[in-house]
Amino acid sequence: QASSERSHVFIAIGGTKKDLTWVDTQQELHGIVYRPVLVNPHPNVGNLSSVVSERGGTFYPNAAWTADGVKKKLHMTMIPQYEGGLDSLLGNADRHAGHVEITTVDLARVFREHTAEADVVVMRMDVEGSEYQLLRHLLVKGLLCRLSRLYLETHAMMNPTLNPFRTFDVVLPWLLEPCGTEVYVDSNYHSIYE
Repeated sequence: QASSERSHVFIAIGGTKKDLTWVDTQQELHGIVYRPVLVNPHPNVGNLSSVVSERGGTFYPNAAWTADGVKKKLHMTMIPQYEGGLDSLLGNADRHAGHVEITTVDLARVFREHTAEADVVVMRMDVEGSEYQLLRHLLVKGLLCRLSRLYLETHAMMNPTLNPFRTFDVVLPWLLEPCGTEVYVDSNYHSIYE
């Protein structure tokens, strides 16, 4: 980011057109113009480049990850009502009927290129289990405290390999408190069958 002015940036990891409604509402109700940065590899999302660039933003048709150019499988549900909302880099036989090959984009690089320390950065992340790797990556790279607000859907209880991260879901708001980051965690545990 070349400018030294304070910008408002909205980053949506797993972003869709619905995220742009939030961006538009902030401008309409509060006069705040957020520059959107959306990351989503799902082929059914379509190319959001034009609609995002109309708002001065950037769209990455990749999966957010810890490095650029990694080939991964995006495990997909074929249930139309979910609109790709259950797709994940982590396969689950109960949810996923197939997969597509995708490439990754380094989330830390996206942060470095689109945010500055003084910016107001709001991030929404819903990545069906990859959030733990991604947030650790931003922490290690010294970028997590750039967030002013974080809306996070967590999935520690949705996949047995992620169960140990349940503590992270609870500790995250405390961890980011010294940064001044508002953290909103939706653990979705109310929807798990017992």
